[in-house]
Amino acid sequence: MRPRSPALSRSQQEQGRGSEVELFLFGPYAPPDLLVRLGVQPELRKTLQVPVRAADAGEGDPAGDVLHHVEVVPELPLAARKAGLAALALTDHDTVNGVEAFLNAAKNVPDVRCIPGIELACRLESGEHCHIVGLFVDYRNETLQRLCDQIIEWREERNRCMLGKLSELGMPLGYEALKAQHTDTVVGRPHIAEEMVKLGYCKTIRDAFQLYISRGRPAYCEREVPDGATCLRAIHDAGGLAIWAHPMTSSSRTQPKCLAIATELLKFGLDGIEAYYSEHSMTQQDTVMKIAAQLNLAVSGGSDFHGDHIPEIKLGVGYGGLRVPDALLEELDRRVES
Repeated sequence: MRPRSPALSRSQQEQGRGSEVELFLFGPYAPPDLLVRLGVQPELRKTLQVPVRAADAGEGDPAGDVLHHVEVVPELPLAARKAGLAALALTDHDTVNGVEAFLNAAKNVPDVRCIPGIELACRLESGEHCHIVGLFVDYRNETLQRLCDQIIEWREERNRCMLGKLSELGMPLGYEALKAQHTDTVVGRPHIAEEMVKLGYCKTIRDAFQLYISRGRPAYCEREVPDGATCLRAIHDAGGLAIWAHPMTSSSRTQPKCLAIATELLKFGLDGIEAYYSEHSMTQQDTVMKIAAQLNLAVSGGSDFHGDHIPEIKLGVGYGGLRVPDALLEELDRRVES
């Protein structure tokens, strides 16, 4: 995760990064109409506020971790309605456990279209890591479920590694107690950071990341992630579309590198690429649009909204200037039906 400063200038916003578990919202929020991807994990229960706010993990970091501050799944369709949105898709990182409750809640908000999804981190033969969003997936699909189970095992191994390093640094945390506080979710770095603050090891969650648990910090541990072919195969087996999320948010992502990664993913059946994004500059957005046209990929977009931990990213509009045409949903619908 790349921690963000509390207040970002426009140029900093354009050069920043983010991603984790996601929602896509489609519909009129402010002119022009919006197609917005949000990041949430549906198990942390607090009172819903709109805009809801978020925490996320870095693009180059395959360790997708998430926190979400709302009464979540039952509240999401209603939140979308209050925001003036026509549809949304829940795409939690590495799990579909919240999708059934999400779809059940959607029955009470029939004017909001709710789409089941997931987000998966993957590694490529080139050594690059990227995040793949699956939209319109069958959350009961056995292939997808098995992959999620494997990823959770890898997460467990990584969590224990990080807690071991923190203990060596004089900051012991009880893992079983931590898991007991979050029985309905996959424990990740934001949960660890939150516990570090509670125990007085750090003043803020941002400090915990910046000082100890971000990539390159003393308590950071890598975790295993599936390869790109495995991720896309699982999404397609579940009947979904595979979208490469926030492709230009790594500082090393030049146009040629982005094109090379998209071409590699295309071999495994990549369906689309996210051009509209809170931390893409207009130049980066245009670059991704051109790559989508060159490779015949669908285009998506999103704010990468997650919850309370990055309050500067707002529901539906990112840092305030995000505008994504809801017409993009038509192409996604066409592709999933073909």
